[in-house]
Amino acid sequence: MTINSDTPYPAIDHLHLGLTFTAAADTVFTRHKGSTLRNLFDTALYRLACNREKGCRYRGPGALDPTTCPEAADCSYTAIAMPFTSNRVRLPAAYLLKCSDGRQRFETGKRLYFEILLFGRAGNGNHLLRLIAALDSLGQRYFSLDHFKAFFEPDHPEEAAATSGRLRLEKIAQFRPAGEKSVIFSRSFYRPPDVFPLAPAKTAAPTTYTVTVEFITPVHLERKTAGERRLLTPNDFDFPLLFRSIRGRYQSLAGINLPAAGHDPYEDRLWQEAGLVPPPRIRQADWHRIVRRKNRETVNLNRRDYHGFTGSFTFDQVSAGLLSWLRLGEKLHIGKLTTFGYGEYRLDIHKEA
Repeated sequence: MTINSDTPYPAIDHLHLGLTFTAAADTVFTRHKGSTLRNLFDTALYRLACNREKGCRYRGPGALDPTTCPEAADCSYTAIAMPFTSNRVRLPAAYLLKCSDGRQRFETGKRLYFEILLFGRAGNGNHLLRLIAALDSLGQRYFSLDHFKAFFEPDHPEEAAATSGRLRLEKIAQFRPAGEKSVIFSRSFYRPPDVFPLAPAKTAAPTTYTVTVEFITPVHLERKTAGERRLLTPNDFDFPLLFRSIRGRYQSLAGINLPAAGHDPYEDRLWQEAGLVPPPRIRQADWHRIVRRKNRETVNLNRRDYHGFTGSFTFDQVSAGLLSWLRLGEKLHIGKLTTFGYGEYRLDIHKEA
């Protein structure tokens, strides 16, 4: 098959947002702050965006399904939630979250900042406007952490007692691909965001590079052998594992909304440059199953193993055609628990002589 160098990779519509909150009461995070905030954001979306600001309590046949729910026409939730992936599981929009502040305790008046990436349908600016309106309706822009006590009470009642406080949404800023940032929401201002495509660029230059990958948050990687899952250690980490993680996460996210995401004419060349054997082709009908498996990182904090490793890893003889994928991984993160802020890394790239 002849490949046109101008043929783009499937792109993912996305929004990169920075949210600023003020603690309206003394607030304590008793578990990993990234996971708490991610679940908090997801729970607020579910509780508020499903027309609850209008008093909707419909839970009959077809509820939360935009194709059958009688309230779907004006419903914020069905506009931004992902399609059903089974008869009982509905994925939230894909979030990637990181916190810029390492503190666990926030006194009244202190500010908390974190960033999220919204992919696919959640990347639609009109849907974001609905989401902001829904969040705005909760107690004058307040998020309550009280419902998180349910996660801690079974095994950690002393931690449940310390989980309290409220966060008030103050500002939302959008990051553009070039790195600049602009405010799109404040207490008295809203501007519809711009939706940008996220896709790796293609580089045909035969140059090779030395690449250093430094993990700034723990990376959680598992391998299944003999029917058992084993948590990987730094000794298990290599370039093939890094590339497979980036490629798999990109394809699973692209497969949510792109009908042709499973077919990539550059597939064989990519794996050849990475020095790996291409994986089996994946049928389009399997995409939702893959997404469900890879992004089901929610809800029960007590049962999740939050271990991971950090450190720096250097790889030489890296093809120029793979650099764009490594840079893409800086945004997508790798491994499990990425929606909780895990697997974030920074690159240091040097051209080889």
